[in-house]
Amino acid sequence: MRRLLGPIAWLLVLASFALPFLAGPSAPPDPDGIPAATAAYTGFDLAYGGTADLLIPEWQLDGTFVLVEPSDQDMYGAPQPPLGGSTYGIVALTLIGLGLIAALLPVARHRAIVTASAALLASLAVLALEFGRRAEVAQQFAVLLLGAPISPPPQPGIVELAIGFWITMSLLLVIGFVHVALAVPDQRKAEAVTDSAQGTA
Repeated sequence: MRRLLGPIAWLLVLASFALPFLAGPSAPPDPDGIPAATAAYTGFDLAYGGTADLLIPEWQLDGTFVLVEPSDQDMYGAPQPPLGGSTYGIVALTLIGLGLIAALLPVARHRAIVTASAALLASLAVLALEFGRRAEVAQQFAVLLLGAPISPPPQPGIVELAIGFWITMSLLLVIGFVHVALAVPDQRKAEAVTDSAQGTA
């Protein structure tokens, strides 16, 4: 059962890329109760390129507003402009794949070393992916929600780090540091083995 925990953890990391990684723009509450339009990109969108998931306020017959997902045809009259791919994202997903393979290695210490390296390097790649794309995504949000680029360009701060990013980073760091601990030889065991060998001699 313990051998299954490693592959399961890596599959959870991979699944978390389907969650929103960047979302926005953040806006203060509207005094009239109208929710702000939002857009979000998943980890796979940022890594391989994709379109944003949009939610816009729609007036209801009872006088309230709810957020609905419009079609590209309704919103733009054409397909939504996609975000390009990212080298950092591809590197992160490649390292996650390497970690999944490493979790199946038969030698425990080799498995721990490769898994720890893959997890910690993937966490750095995910950080680079997020912070490297915030400015680009902020400008893309202006195009998506306002219909055209704005000048000066919006600040990256309007783009929030979403739940998928936090889950992915948490899993990678836990996997990484747990396997760092497993990869470090237990000094007490090594001393016990040495003492036993000397006693036998």
